[in-house]
Amino acid sequence: MKIKTLDGKWSLRPADNAAISRNTAFFSENEKLEMNLPGDVHSALLERGIIKDPYYAKNELEMLWVGQNGWNLSRDFSYEKEDGRVILSLTRVDTVCSVFLNGQEVGRTDNFFARWDFDVTDTVKDGENHIEFRFESAEKLALKRNSELT
Repeated sequence: MKIKTLDGKWSLRPADNAAISRNTAFFSENEKLEMNLPGDVHSALLERGIIKDPYYAKNELEMLWVGQNGWNLSRDFSYEKEDGRVILSLTRVDTVCSVFLNGQEVGRTDNFFARWDFDVTDTVKDGENHIEFRFESAEKLALKRNSELT
């Protein structure tokens, strides 16, 4: 079994630039921020000085917009395709996320504590590939689901 890790440098961008621009002037229309995986959005924004330390005083209240918005992570990677199945295995994906490989949705996640295995045999290409995680705001989704119950 051949294992290829996708840890390392990824590009981070807000899913909705209009919503983000109301909270910070950092992101332009197509701007991306480099971040490391494993990692998280708050740490990447803090490291770049875009948000203040959320653990200090009342700073957390000033950055609620981070969790109220969706975020996209993407990167390119090369892969040497062989015979047999290719499984994309994910752990610690927080939380509601659509996974795209070469522009095609290959799976969805909705639980940080689960392991997700997606068969991407027919989607991965020999050579260069592009993977993207599109994270929904868990807060917005929870509010939507709550309104559907009432």
